[in-house]
Amino acid sequence: MSYKNVEEAINNAYGLEDDGEYTKALEVWNSGFDCFTEEQLNEYKFDIYCGRIWIHYMMKNSEGFINNIIEAVENEIICPQWMFEYKGNEDYEVFLRLWQGDYRYGKTKEKNDLLRVERQKITKFKYNIYFPKEYDCNKKYPLFIAMHGDGDNIKSFIKEWKAEMFLSRGYIVVYAQSSQVYNHKGFSWISNLDIARNDISGLYQELKKQCFINEECVILGGFSGGAVAAIDIVMEGVIPIKGLISICPERKPKSVTISSIKDALCRKVKLVFMEGENSLPVKAQEEMLEMFKNTGIPCKYYINKGLEHEIPNDLDYKLDEVLDFIYNEDANEKI
Repeated sequence: MSYKNVEEAINNAYGLEDDGEYTKALEVWNSGFDCFTEEQLNEYKFDIYCGRIWIHYMMKNSEGFINNIIEAVENEIICPQWMFEYKGNEDYEVFLRLWQGDYRYGKTKEKNDLLRVERQKITKFKYNIYFPKEYDCNKKYPLFIAMHGDGDNIKSFIKEWKAEMFLSRGYIVVYAQSSQVYNHKGFSWISNLDIARNDISGLYQELKKQCFINEECVILGGFSGGAVAAIDIVMEGVIPIKGLISICPERKPKSVTISSIKDALCRKVKLVFMEGENSLPVKAQEEMLEMFKNTGIPCKYYINKGLEHEIPNDLDYKLDEVLDFIYNEDANEKI
């Protein structure tokens, strides 16, 4: 089968996986890109290697899994840490131990770590900013800052959490990209939360020079690792925040204490948590929600039906309700 572009081939492979057609998906990963030039493939090499590695895991083919990791690293593709070390999924841990017992594991991991270190030396914090229609530089605007998930980047994240949701409501929208390298195309917030705080603090100071921000109307949003870091930033009081939208946080930052929650309550911060129904229970969320309840900080909790660890497609429809909760002084919903 021929494809119009590389993205179409990748999406087809993942679609086949979702349908349980693993053998057909593997065929796409192995030969579906043969018709494309090296130049066309260059941007997607990491995605293709990840696809091949994952499908071999799904098919419980340790040889294909191992060989593709080695080949990726030899081609100077920075693989994510979960391909070398991971805890939390027993089935995957059993499979991973076969790789860790391979005589090539140590050398490959060492080179992968070195590639990450070298990339880190030249990597800086980035952000993209979007203004609402008919923007007036003399007018105060509410601000929304979006933090991608760990392993993600601005380019892909903006497709998942669309700027138009807030732009259409008159917000300046900023997508922040962490300065911490996670893999070949992705970045991490939670590898070092001190760095994450500095990134966002510096961003906010820079934005105040560029824009006329209504500092009483700043919303911070994050997904996955970005959600965890966003919680930490709120609890540490790094920047003035009116509301937090935290989607699928899987960890509780150490900064989440009764004292820090009370401080956030005094600053009149309101919290919104979301999680996919099929990912429940998430222990870290349960602990935080219990602390919020006991402290009395207003928090709205959404369980997204039928979803897993992902941003819901109907987020735009929920947003008016979310913003009404954050800004309405009478809307003090608690867990």
